[in-house]
Amino acid sequence: TLIVCLTMKVIYTFLIIAGSLFLSNFHDNRENKETEPSIKAAFRGYYNFTENENSNDSMYYFLFEVKLINNSCDQIEFLTYSCTPVGNIVLESEDFKICVNNCMNNRNIPIKLKPGQEFSIPLLLKANKKNANYYIKIGWALLTKENIKSIDNYLKVLEKAKTKYENVIWSN
Repeated sequence: TLIVCLTMKVIYTFLIIAGSLFLSNFHDNRENKETEPSIKAAFRGYYNFTENENSNDSMYYFLFEVKLINNSCDQIEFLTYSCTPVGNIVLESEDFKICVNNCMNNRNIPIKLKPGQEFSIPLLLKANKKNANYYIKIGWALLTKENIKSIDNYLKVLEKAKTKYENVIWSN
């Protein structure tokens, strides 16, 4: 009976410690919850194509799904292109190039995301086999009416965001 009593005390103590650790982690996670927009880039696959029959060089194409997530309690609004929202994508590597889907009527449009809502786009990147490193950092230039001030200024602000990494949210 002494062994059973000691075993019960050990189990009881373990449950108290485990429960308090769980509750403290639960409390910390709620306090540290993101309140800013975030980006998630999920790798979906790659393709390898030879440029021409006489070449030993290949081109790699990498497919990602990129999500802009509104983690705040407020609605956010940003500007992007109607046909090529990948125009807001920022890459930290020059080895990769963005494959763009152009269209005739590509214009700036505002996108509104409610709290908890996501904006998801496919992203196709192209890299030369001999130049491609296999690490890439993907970001989103979050351009708002406040930091653009005028639609005529959109391309200048976008270019500055892409070269100086201003107003960029980086992926996970």
